Amino acid sequence: MSLNSIRLTLPLGVLCFAAVALAQKPYNWVVNPPPVEVFALAFDKVWESSLEKEPFESLKGEYDPVHASWFAKVVLPGTTASTCLIQWKSVDEKGATITIKRHLEYSCRLTSSPAEKELAYSSASKLLQSFHPDWEISIYGNSLHMRPYTEKLTIIGATEFHPRSAALFSSDYADYVQITVYPATVAVEDPEAMKAVKAELDALFRPASKPSTIDSEITSVIESGRSSALPTPQASQSGTSGRTALAITNGYKIVGRVSASSVLPFYGTETYAGGSVYNYRFYLK
Repeated sequence: MSLNSIRLTLPLGVLCFAAVALAQKPYNWVVNPPPVEVFALAFDKVWESSLEKEPFESLKGEYDPVHASWFAKVVLPGTTASTCLIQWKSVDEKGATITIKRHLEYSCRLTSSPAEKELAYSSASKLLQSFHPDWEISIYGNSLHMRPYTEKLTIIGATEFHPRSAALFSSDYADYVQITVYPATVAVEDPEAMKAVKAELDALFRPASKPSTIDSEITSVIESGRSSALPTPQASQSGTSGRTALAITNGYKIVGRVSASSVLPFYGTETYAGGSVYNYRFYLK
């Protein structure tokens, strides 16, 4: 083979090597997110393993005693093996009125760079929303939750059965974006917590007690629906001194009441002429 022919084949080899290197460039959730079909291959394996008797058992790799977790055998595209873990919830997770039983979770961090959080979350959010169009998607602030429409929350007595789900988080307290897959979990109602919450709600919505007023007296008679017709008043041009026995508000609504519970109160409405004094006579049998 001549020297010239050797020189001609070298650039071709270099070009081929460069093309392979470019094709194998690792995915990155900021500048080179994985395509949906590539992501689906890994995610679906994780999702299927959440149904195992011990969720994610087949995905457990080397155990990390320091963090009480296992490195996952399946790594989501665009992440690293050191950031994909299977972990126990170390204690029961207590909510306002329920306790979620201890369980395993699979999680992968997409980035740990503060400068990349927003871009990584945006890329992952778009991918997940187009990933399973038959899944229910809920977005709360910087978190996205998804689950199949066919899997629903079930409540039997004081026990809640939560379906499998996946979530994307952009932590406000740490510099990372994370995808987590949850197995089906069980939550049990805490009776003491329920009592405390109910007491707080009762105190919050209980109407404040108010002293009886003329307005409240009239309102109570009207709302009861039990009253006698008001007698016709006798108008005069001058009044007499002494204490009135009528409760009058706004000059229109009138109630006459006695202490005897067997006597219905009198109630009616009137229009009065200015400058006049009106007297009522009530006859009780």
